[in-house]
Amino acid sequence: MQEAQKHIPVMLCEVLEALSVKDGGVYVDATFGDGGYSRAILEKANCRVIALDRDPAVLARAQELKEKYAERFDFRQTCFSAIFDVIDEKVDGVLAYASDPAAPTAAFVAEKLGLPGNPFRSVEIL
Repeated sequence: MQEAQKHIPVMLCEVLEALSVKDGGVYVDATFGDGGYSRAILEKANCRVIALDRDPAVLARAQELKEKYAERFDFRQTCFSAIFDVIDEKVDGVLAYASDPAAPTAAFVAEKLGLPGNPFRSVEIL
């Protein structure tokens, strides 16, 4: 049986730079999928990641990251448009795929989640 090919995050270096990942930070990965961005963020700094994905097929991968990173990784099974229903704390960066027309804009998310500095430090992959 052939092993399934894993997704490789695109523009990983650029995403990490845009998020300004740092120790003590809290980041939202609303593109969880196979967990590549979440894992890279957690490996770059001693920070926390809150990952969002509504696909039940990713639960096993989320559990693997939870076992490895414990309290530094939190998974919420939901869609990006429900971000304010599941996150009620200040965050330092948001990675989102903005294809859902009901999804809030980057500036709105940044303001509501208390992103410091330039509100467009969140990263939207279009």
